[in-house]
Amino acid sequence: MLTAEAPPKTRKRDTREARDIGDGIRAVVKLLCEATEPLPPREVATRLGISPALASQRLHRAVKLGLVERTGNARYRVTNDVKHAVLGATSQPTKGR
Repeated sequence: MLTAEAPPKTRKRDTREARDIGDGIRAVVKLLCEATEPLPPREVATRLGISPALASQRLHRAVKLGLVERTGNARYRVTNDVKHAVLGATSQPTKGR
């Protein structure tokens, strides 16, 4: 007789870590959107109040997701697509005003 296997239980910690990574990347992208120039990982870390190692991890992940790009001088900025999406969403005039 075949029995259905129960899906593996997700540890609470795994779920929390996944959420934290998402929030962390969102914070990095927001910071880089607001920056007037590309930033090095150490500056990202300082401004976000996190370790340089964690900033580097989040930047690397954001690059893999296509949200951030590394410039030639080891600094990071948001991609043009992200910049246009953010600026386009915030600069749309409201109707009826």
